[in-house]
Amino acid sequence: MAPSSHGPEALLRAMAPIVEVLDAFIFSIPGESDSCSWAQPEVGQVHFAALISRAIAPPFVPTRRYLRLLLTRYASRIEREAGCQVEDETLAELIAEHAFGPSSSSVVVGSATGGGMGGGDAPDPDANGYVSFQLPQQSNDNIVGIRVYPHHNDVGIRKVWEAGACLAEFLLSHPDLIRDKKVIELGAGVGLTGIVAAGLCRPMHLHMTDYTEACLDNMKDSISVNEDWLHRQGVNVDGDERCRKLTSGYLEWTECAECNSENIAAETLTSAPFELPEAQVLLAADVVYDVCQIPDLVRCVKVLLSSSRDAKAIFATPFRNEKTFDLFTNQLHNEGIVSQFVDNDVIADLPSIFPCYFSQPRSDIRICTMTIE
Repeated sequence: MAPSSHGPEALLRAMAPIVEVLDAFIFSIPGESDSCSWAQPEVGQVHFAALISRAIAPPFVPTRRYLRLLLTRYASRIEREAGCQVEDETLAELIAEHAFGPSSSSVVVGSATGGGMGGGDAPDPDANGYVSFQLPQQSNDNIVGIRVYPHHNDVGIRKVWEAGACLAEFLLSHPDLIRDKKVIELGAGVGLTGIVAAGLCRPMHLHMTDYTEACLDNMKDSISVNEDWLHRQGVNVDGDERCRKLTSGYLEWTECAECNSENIAAETLTSAPFELPEAQVLLAADVVYDVCQIPDLVRCVKVLLSSSRDAKAIFATPFRNEKTFDLFTNQLHNEGIVSQFVDNDVIADLPSIFPCYFSQPRSDIRICTMTIE
């Protein structure tokens, strides 16, 4: 298998598929192809233990279940492919701690250690952990972490979805699209796109929205855990009017779709950071998937775009189903919204910052901009 474009630590931090992490680790050890040095206690096991130790430093700790599977599969692989046992003491201690650690009943749900996974293999919907990403800046402390619940029934908090990662990469390559502007993100989910864009693209104010209690609570956590990083970027999260701001709050598409530009601020958004007619850019990623919600989503976009002069929407969506995609584009046309899709080559050439494209390749992502006729 060819090596990943990302190194093993970046993949591990992103909780990438375990086979991808192990293959990237093996390719990172010189001489692996003819000596199995990746499996030897004096070389590979030391490096693997160091990799795990770096990637699980608080506060951005992956889920216990993920760490357990990664460690046990590494141990199985060195035994199967190289005839080795785990002999490095640090690695053995990590396996003892994370593969055979405390049961779920003794771990606090919602803690930074990935509560609820315990020693069993059954996925726990209340178990959480952090995916984290090194951002493209000179300093080594530019790591952003996002809390996820990989097995929760609320899809908005399960993971960083591929379209959200792609939209963040697109905005980082085109920061002028939102620089010095007031921005609202619809269906922000776990919050990666909004947090990264607020920190590095310099909008005047970015307000992330969603509608489920789980999403709103999780967004607040992700903002809080990245507060020091945001402050270093000049972003304030506690209301200082002198700084650029990042906030989050409730916005439900159906309620918004039933309103007009005169009453949307009062009717659809709690704790409004600014009057919605002031919004200059709407962002959204991976919100085009339920055919029943598309009409309300598009009418919501129309209400928000109509309320602000020269407002623009930027959506990133995976191309999963042709009928769903056609329904979305036809609905835009019917509502008088002009859409223009970014060339696929532009998307393909974006720097790959977030290793998140394992379920949906980036080639399947479409980005479009929208304005009112």
